[in-house]
Amino acid sequence: MVMPIDKRIKRELKKNFMRYFLAALILFFGITMISAFFSSTDGILDTLSSEREKCSIEDANVTLVSKLSDENEKKLEEYGVKKLENTSYADLNAFDDEDYELRVFKVRTEVDKLTVTEGSLPEKTDEIALEEKTAAAKEVSVGDKFDVDGKEYVISGIVNVVDYNNVLKSVTSGVSNFDVFGVGFVSEDSFKDISSDKITIQYSFTAENEDDIDSVSDYLKDENLMMSILKRTDNPRIKSIDDKTATMKAEVTLIGIVFIFLISFIFYVMSSASIEKDSTFIGTLFSMGYTRGEIVRHYLKLPLIVTIIASVGGMLTGTLCLSESIGKTSYSSYSLPSFAGKINAYLVVLCCIMPFVIQLVTNGLLLSKRLNITPVKLMRGKTMSGKGFRKVKLENKSFPVKMYIRIMLRGLKNQLVLFLGIFIAMFFLVMGFGMKDTLKEYVKDVDSNSMYEYAYILKAPCEPENDDADYQKVTIGGFQVTYSGINMKLNVYGYEDGEGVDSISKNKDEIVISDSTASKLSLKKG
Repeated sequence: MVMPIDKRIKRELKKNFMRYFLAALILFFGITMISAFFSSTDGILDTLSSEREKCSIEDANVTLVSKLSDENEKKLEEYGVKKLENTSYADLNAFDDEDYELRVFKVRTEVDKLTVTEGSLPEKTDEIALEEKTAAAKEVSVGDKFDVDGKEYVISGIVNVVDYNNVLKSVTSGVSNFDVFGVGFVSEDSFKDISSDKITIQYSFTAENEDDIDSVSDYLKDENLMMSILKRTDNPRIKSIDDKTATMKAEVTLIGIVFIFLISFIFYVMSSASIEKDSTFIGTLFSMGYTRGEIVRHYLKLPLIVTIIASVGGMLTGTLCLSESIGKTSYSSYSLPSFAGKINAYLVVLCCIMPFVIQLVTNGLLLSKRLNITPVKLMRGKTMSGKGFRKVKLENKSFPVKMYIRIMLRGLKNQLVLFLGIFIAMFFLVMGFGMKDTLKEYVKDVDSNSMYEYAYILKAPCEPENDDADYQKVTIGGFQVTYSGINMKLNVYGYEDGEGVDSISKNKDEIVISDSTASKLSLKKG
């Protein structure tokens, strides 16, 4: 049957234009931000994937006591090493700042190759290429000069470093700090001029499979060459961007779904108001044989049309106009290659199909329940179905009190929704304002609870020259542990007798574990 009141859709939109416009505007901006984030994130991941393949990113790197001999390198090939690169480095003071350290490598040719974004790679002994974030933090560009360990260099180029997407000085560092640390590259001849006692010997390599990495590690240990090994899957300079994108995508997906449900509720309120206003017409249509489903479909048409237009417009705007800026803002602490926004099936489902489906299902069910009432009551203007609240005895109350209580009970659902909305908004507002001070206090607590001012990792045991020095010897060993199906790497610290370690058991079959390890593995004393 043809729905007579379908002709009123244009009139309804014109009459309540501002209501629908504002609701559509909120949905448009929300979908714009969500699509911009997902488009930029997917673009970043695709670009990183292609860059890592093009630049032959390492599968692992090893820190050694001394350089590998030709015999060692041939042996590593037998253990499955495909490409091997000497990626030794030196941490040197730079930019006339005693607190600033520039990690200087020689230009790589086999593994972890560089991507030049501006200028060229260094060829002369007085030329240097800087990592993008390092150059930006120091506000320098190609052609500028600065000192590194007392020697003046001219910047020949700006590069992106595939194994330093997160520019961390140490793998244990929480976040990058471009004010005190950066990365640069010099020619091979220039690197030879750096004093050998300042150089950390490191090799990066690609392997056939995971087992080959373990074989390489075992071989270097047997040769007493290896100090440490770091697999790509455990390297926060490489992997942290992957972990962050996965976490943020899950969070934004959840936020997006909640946001769409809230917008659906706004459209339901507007449709519900229209039903209340048109109750007599609806009652008449029921009496003429129109079904509840047909009437619900009529009141869904306008919200669904507005939702489709706002969703598609928001997705296109976010993807085409804002993806790059949102991506750079969201991942500002990472050094990333140039990327472009990307539209994929997941983005279309989340930003276009899901708003339509949620709107259709939620509003369809709510409006259907709202119209679960007899035609006679509708024609009399009664649009509320259900039993309502249980009768409240108010005989002993004054008239104003009775009136206030009844008004409050009638609008209790709306008031609860309003209270919940204000509560959530204030919660995030207070959390946002308090986050900065919380982090400051956390840093102070960590600093005050630190047992030592300095920590050094030595290649071999040695005694301090100063007999009065206050120090504590610690032996560190890394172990791969599997417990209850959980695989994790644990660092085990062996303490000698000294201050602060009296509580540690001296039995060989007992161990003291950290709170985080106990929580992760669900362990307790005994």
